[in-house]
Amino acid sequence: MLAIFFMIAAPPPVVEATTVDALEDDIVVIARKMTEWRGSVKWKGDVVTCKTTKSTKNAMVDKLGCDALIACTTADVRAEVDALKDRKIPKADRARRGDIVGLQVNECTEEKAQTLVAAWVEQRRAIAR
Repeated sequence: MLAIFFMIAAPPPVVEATTVDALEDDIVVIARKMTEWRGSVKWKGDVVTCKTTKSTKNAMVDKLGCDALIACTTADVRAEVDALKDRKIPKADRARRGDIVGLQVNECTEEKAQTLVAAWVEQRRAIAR
């Protein structure tokens, strides 16, 4: 009777393993593409908008980049950028402070992009189940 059970039982779902492998491949591709992505932000009043300046040729990845950049372009960042327009601040100091802000925004954007990609992967995994 036990032998009959094993013959009737369905084999383990190979599709799920393939789906997981495909998701892992997607993560690698997205991570590589995110290193290629470039964007810029503008403020219109209190609204921050993002424009992709170097596209990955993948609309979803470009959107992830913009979403991350917008999330990291805080009111504090805007205040510092606005303060750097003051010509009374020596040019070298403005450049140094601008570099610091840029590095902070870049670091934040990379971290936020990783979080957004992880959320996207979890969403895809839930759909694949």
